[in-house]
Amino acid sequence: MKKIFMTSALLLGGLSWAQTAPATPPAPAAPSTTLDAFLSQTGILTVRESLGTKSIPVSYGGTLSLEAVKVYTPGREAQALLGIRIGVNDGDKYSSTRYEFIELAEVDEMIKAIRYMVDAAPKLKTEFKPEMKFKSKSDVRIGLFNSIEGGFKGFAQASTETVYFLLDALTLTGDALAELKAKLK
Repeated sequence: MKKIFMTSALLLGGLSWAQTAPATPPAPAAPSTTLDAFLSQTGILTVRESLGTKSIPVSYGGTLSLEAVKVYTPGREAQALLGIRIGVNDGDKYSSTRYEFIELAEVDEMIKAIRYMVDAAPKLKTEFKPEMKFKSKSDVRIGLFNSIEGGFKGFAQASTETVYFLLDALTLTGDALAELKAKLK
């Protein structure tokens, strides 16, 4: 009797397990910018041109790179998409550079936000631990925070990579963005 019960329990358990639907993999995330969407198309030839690059000095051996880009399909250059590609690498020996796009329409807002942060930093009271950040459609974050070491530091983040830098480098980032935006016209 005990054998029959065990056999039927195993048989029923096996049947119910076999009837469960296989797990479906999660759908890939939709592109967050028009540049990402355009470059992810299949079955067409896309061209990406670099119109200029800038590197920003960051702490701890990381890199922050900015690149003005133009993307288009041959024969349709007049409908090219323009923007800034940001590359962030924290300098860890196992990390890789993460790239994200900032659409041209967002670049002015990012520049304004950076300039506001740089101007506001000397007026902020550090005991309140203030933090400011700008976040783009593609989830690039750039901002400043009150460092434990004293004073303010800037940061830039793309995906899982984050770099830190002195406040002067935040000014350089805003200036570099403005210079690269001028190349996109």
